[in-house]
Amino acid sequence: MPAQIVPERLAKLDSIVLLYGNHDSPEAGMCAMEAAAWIAGEEHTDHPSCVCPVIAAILRTANDRMGSGPEADERRTRVIRPLLPLIIGSRYGREEERRRTWMSSDWAIRSAVPRLLRLTSLAE
Repeated sequence: MPAQIVPERLAKLDSIVLLYGNHDSPEAGMCAMEAAAWIAGEEHTDHPSCVCPVIAAILRTANDRMGSGPEADERRTRVIRPLLPLIIGSRYGREEERRRTWMSSDWAIRSAVPRLLRLTSLAE
């Protein structure tokens, strides 16, 4: 059965503030993946079955790399929250996961690693 967005929960998306880390319940706060699970009507988890594991791993990392505190919460919410309805239902199977893994690895090698090297003395 394909993942479905719960319309009543999606209507509350603009009121959600995404927070650092994982949480015991939606009432205690939500990170990006916990919010995706909540919008899809799943049990509270940061590993929702409705999201491709590759996409979920990238967003969990991005969520927590933004740090904690009010400024980080605002930035995380502004950047990641609009993506949540787009990733629900993104789990298509192992072949799609492999393709996305290669795509993200390719991006990291071509874009992220050179940027990081330029920030260090290893650039030469």
